Formats: sequence, structure tokens, C-alpha cells
Amino acid sequence: MQSTMIELELWHRCIGQHLTREAPENSVQPSVPTRLKKGVGPNRIGAGIDAHYIASASGSFLIGKIEMANRPGLQFIPSEETTGQRFIAHWLIHEAPLDETWMIGVIGKANALPSLKLSQPPVLCRYCEANSGLDFNLEVVRNAHSLMGDLPWKKTIAPAIHLYSRLTAAVEQKEQEDLKEKLNRMFVQTPELRKILRKLGVQPLSGEYEVLSWYNRER
Repeated sequence: MQSTMIELELWHRCIGQHLTREAPENSVQPSVPTRLKKGVGPNRIGAGIDAHYIASASGSFLIGKIEMANRPGLQFIPSEETTGQRFIAHWLIHEAPLDETWMIGVIGKANALPSLKLSQPPVLCRYCEANSGLDFNLEVVRNAHSLMGDLPWKKTIAPAIHLYSRLTAAVEQKEQEDLKEKLNRMFVQTPELRKILRKLGVQPLSGEYEVLSWYNRER
């Protein structure tokens, strides 16, 4: 499915016009000042160095190695300090507006123009990536994040989600009993987990799962 003029207009208004004076369709992957191995030089966005983006009327961000000063409504975030996906996940959970459409995603070597898709929060949200991407419900993500509290994602929440999913799909009694025993051991180690696991509403490797995983990366 190709991007429409609506997506392109939002990109150009929020980000593209600050990068180049070229036409909107040429503003997605223009050549910009970039921090390279040896100094700063012109480099096409996505050419060897991925750039993640948030295009929103409430405030936009471009995360990468772009050496440009912030513009009104657009901030350049150094990818040396945080990953683009982690930055996007924190924005989604704490700042993303629910009363307007926006776009999030990554620009790599491939033509990014066809991948641009609007998110219509909270239910119809999309992370855009050429030949890929993922969909998620932001309401589910925020609810799961709230339920998790301070419980560790990698050590506790993620394994429990996978285990519970296997249990609900298990058919043979022996497998069900083994999985229940493993899950009960987790409940003994972490009593709070018993109260929240069924309420999370997150399936393994779903869009919601991926966003929560990005959020809980160390950087």
C-alpha cells in the first residue's frame, strides 16, 4: 500500500521542510550534514546510518547522526545517546497525543516514501519501516506499562508472557501441567505477577510486545 499525499504532507510540514528546500517527495531522504567516522559531511538520510523519526504537529523528532541545529517544532536527537526505537517507545508511552494523527518509524537504505503510514491513536498505530513495520494498540501498551510497575521486563514480564501464551495454546495434559508448574514457580518468586499477567493483554512478538521491549532497553 503506497503512502498518500496526506502522509507526505505531514512529513514535509513536520520534518522535511527543515531538511531541504526540495519538493515534498524529495524531502524524505535528502542529503544532510551527518556525523561520520571522520568529521561531519553530507550524507543521505538512511544511507548506512538509520534515522528514526516522530512526525507530529505537537512536536517532531529525528533520531540519528544528523548534525543540524534544532528547528521550531523539530528536535534532532543524537543516536549515540539512545536508540531510536527506545526514544520512540518512551514518547509513545509518556507523550504521544491521542487526539491527532502522527507518524513514527525508521528510514534506512531502502526507499522510505512508500512506507509512510499515519497512526490514528490509540487503536490504529503503526511503526513504519520499508518492507516491514508493525501495528499496535497504544491503549494496550500504556495499560501494560502501568500494570508492570517496577517489575523487570527481560527477567520477569517477557518470559511470563511467553509462558502464559504457550499454556493457553497447549492441548496435551502433560504439557499443560508442566507449563502450569513453571508459571506457578514464577508466581512464587514474584507474587505481583499473578495479579497482572492476564490483564496485560500482550501477545508474544506482537506490536505491543515489541514497543514494550524497546521501552525497556538499557539505552
